[in-house]
Amino acid sequence: MRPRSGKTDAFIALSRKRSLPARSSVGVTLNAKQRMIARAGAIAALLMLLFPPYFDTGGLFGGVRFAFVLLPPTPISAIDFRPAVPVETLLLQISVIACFVLGGIRASDPSAGASSKNILAFGAFCGLLLATSSVAFTVAGGGRGWTPLPFLFCMIPINLPGGYFLFWHRLAIIALLTFAIILVAARRSQSGIPVGLVITTVSAVSALVGVATIHAAMR
Repeated sequence: MRPRSGKTDAFIALSRKRSLPARSSVGVTLNAKQRMIARAGAIAALLMLLFPPYFDTGGLFGGVRFAFVLLPPTPISAIDFRPAVPVETLLLQISVIACFVLGGIRASDPSAGASSKNILAFGAFCGLLLATSSVAFTVAGGGRGWTPLPFLFCMIPINLPGGYFLFWHRLAIIALLTFAIILVAARRSQSGIPVGLVITTVSAVSALVGVATIHAAMR
């Protein structure tokens, strides 16, 4: 048998290196599907930060506007229109992205069972159902909400500040529960997500949802 040349050994080593999952600068190993999920989540979060919602803090104009963060809506003193970014609601939006992205990365790991993928699919379905029903209620509601119940359980059109906040609050609860259940179902997964990132995300989102729930319950 002829001995392999140095070029052959180098080619084999390069081929093996290319076949391995990519490793990011922070040491997290992700496969192609996980990288796609991470990139989609990063793009969604970036768009939310670049085009945040603006609520009227004057109380007369109402409604929700979206504008480039460097070009916010112009205040109108004649109708007491004072647009401001609702930080709590924006953080809820980012939390939804973080939970679904990390849950998708964990569920997409080859070592995770089929149950993790089913949990992710069910959570995404619940989120889609909430979004569809909220949009349908907004279209059919004619700008009016269902208010006999406490604010936390109200149905309010999402084109109004209260309804927009409640939509993302409820979606954040769905995303957090989905991520937490995936973590339990795929506890033996070797997805490469740092434990510190998982703990920080779950703790921060749980605290944010808790504070938002208290604020909504006090209204």
